[in-house]
Order: sequence, then C-alpha cells, then structure tokens
Amino acid sequence: MEECSRTTQQLVGALLFGLVSAIVASGCSRSDAGTAAQPVASTPLGQRFDLAARALLEKVAHAMCRQDRSALEQLLVSDEEYQEVILPGSGSPGEPAARMPGNKAQFFTRMHKTKNQYALQTLLAACSLGNLRLQAVELPSVPEQRAGYTLYREPKLRFLDAEGNAVELRPGSVVEFGGRVKMLSYFVD
Repeated sequence: MEECSRTTQQLVGALLFGLVSAIVASGCSRSDAGTAAQPVASTPLGQRFDLAARALLEKVAHAMCRQDRSALEQLLVSDEEYQEVILPGSGSPGEPAARMPGNKAQFFTRMHKTKNQYALQTLLAACSLGNLRLQAVELPSVPEQRAGYTLYREPKLRFLDAEGNAVELRPGSVVEFGGRVKMLSYFVD
C-alpha cells in the first residue's frame, strides 16, 4: 500500500513538472512591435458571446497587470461548475451528459485547480506590475461547441511593454455556459 502511494506521488509530481514546463514554454512570447492583430471572424449567433468573452479577457488582462491574483481566481469557473457543467458537458453536441463517479470528478477538479494555480503563477510573473499596456484581445475565429458549453481555446492578449515591444500572452481558455462567460483555465491545454 505504501509503495502504491509513493508511486502515485511520483506520478503526480512528474505530471506537475511537465505541466509547469509546458506552461513556461508556451504561455508568453514576445514579437515585433509592428505585428498587426489578425481580424477575428464572428458569426451573428456567436457575436453576443464573443463580446462577453472579449470583456472577460480585458478583465483578465487588467487584473494581470495589477498583479491581482484574487480577481483572476474569481473569473475562473468554480469547482462546483467544473464538476456539474464542464466534466459532464465535455462530449460532442447532442451527446448525453457524461456520468463520472464522485471521487473521480473530485480528482479531476483538484487537478484542474492545481494546474490553474501554477499557470497563474507563470502568467503573473510574465506581467510585471504596470509594465504592460493592453492593445488587443483575439478570440479564435470559430469557438468549439461541446455538449454543455462553448469553448474559446487559446485566445490571445496582445500588450506593449514599457519599451514599446509587443508581448503576446495566451491566458488559457474561455468557456460560455448557461449565459455565463468565465475562464475555464489559465493554462493552454
């Protein structure tokens, strides 16, 4: 039993190390200041949610620049929303809600929360206090439809730093469900 527990701890440690490495490698990139933002297509039906997602991402950008971790955490889906909406609704549109044993749902919720904590730490480090000015928010041209929600994977925040250099951050994913728009995650998955 003790050996199984030790093996599980080693596996979780390796997963977290790999996650943090991936976040650091993909979470922030600099580009030339002259790079223009590409226009984002928007469907008429999705336009309302596009606007809500953009407004949410502007809040994320401003909270990052203020180094306000608490505000960023409040913009995330709650543990309850993750267990009751995201996990069951992650299938293709039209599929019935996925059923998952409670302990398994709790495990995935804790893992999601831990990944977000590490990702927030990395994003906040990339955005030193008062150093960046938001220039643009870019959403994917086509959001992903899931059985229980709409997903905007890997939106981009474009900033200018104090020297006028362009900085691009990818704050994770935005999710829309039940008329609400929230951050699903602060990591790129």
